[in-house]
Amino acid sequence: MTTITYPNGDQYVGELRDRKCNGVGTYTFANGECYSGEFRDDEYHGNGVFTYANGDKYEGQFQDGKCHGKGTYTFANGDQYVGRYEEDRQHGRGKFTYANGDQYLGEFNQDVFEGQGTLTFNSGNKYKGEFKDGHPDGIGVYTFRNGDKYNGEFHRGERHGQGVETHADGRATKKGVWKNGDYVGPQ
Repeated sequence: MTTITYPNGDQYVGELRDRKCNGVGTYTFANGECYSGEFRDDEYHGNGVFTYANGDKYEGQFQDGKCHGKGTYTFANGDQYVGRYEEDRQHGRGKFTYANGDQYLGEFNQDVFEGQGTLTFNSGNKYKGEFKDGHPDGIGVYTFRNGDKYNGEFHRGERHGQGVETHADGRATKKGVWKNGDYVGPQ
């Protein structure tokens, strides 16, 4: 084990090879941030834990200094993401749980809900379907906690396009066209 203290106050304790951080070590930044895990050629590479100065923490796989592969990011406010990363971004399949209990399970694209997913609210309401740019967008089903449902098209999180609203007992109450969340009328 080697200890290196840099002029800016950063410190590395760990293995060196070819005068670079290689193997297992801990790099502590002067601002309080800290990475502990595997290194390759002075980059975070392999499994590790990065703790940010604001209290956020990422634990998982790294590649070439970036979060890449499977990981868990816990935010200081209590939110948490568990899933795939690509180039420091939530990308692929994952689960995002908000501190208030709301939860999204599905596909991510560059840190945004994108593709197929399910968003469950702590109120008991749930949306299952297509997402675009972080919003329900496309075909989906919104189920209210009382069992009522809307099955149809969405745009930017609103009922928009063709759809059917039904009561929990299965009776259709509205069938037709919605625009920006409002029922317009039959087809």
